[in-house]
Amino acid sequence: MPINSQIMLVNGVLARTVSDVRLGLGVVMGAHHRDPQSIDVPLPARQYQARGAGARALRGETDAAIAEGVRIAGAHSSGRLQVEEIEPPMVFESYLAWTELI
Repeated sequence: MPINSQIMLVNGVLARTVSDVRLGLGVVMGAHHRDPQSIDVPLPARQYQARGAGARALRGETDAAIAEGVRIAGAHSSGRLQVEEIEPPMVFESYLAWTELI
């Protein structure tokens, strides 16, 4: 694969709930002989306080409907998660680095 395709790969489980992520991790965890980056690490039984973050706005323009949807999702999750609104660091620099890599 070209390097730009490899950079966009995600190692992990995507899900709508923390419990679904935990279930998915139970399925995919552990080393695999064809993946040199995989390792055996046990999934701890201990439950942690679930936390989440939502970005206020990224540089550029965000459609108002999308921004509102993110705020609604954060408010909806606040009963189960500790949700914090954040300003992601170095967003512009990330765009520049990504452009250089491509």
